[in-house]
Amino acid sequence: MEKRTELEKMIVELKLAKRELVLLGKNTNIVDEKIKNIEKRLASENVMEVR
Repeated sequence: MEKRTELEKMIVELKLAKRELVLLGKNTNIVDEKIKNIEKRLASENVMEVR
């Protein structure tokens, strides 16, 4: 459960960073990739918890 919370926290922090980049008119591809990768890890954690 603690790992899931940490991953969710990372996603929130990255989304806030992405918001700042968008407001500055900067490219968000790197942040988008990081968010996607963490969401995949979070999904795999959910699968492990169900088992």
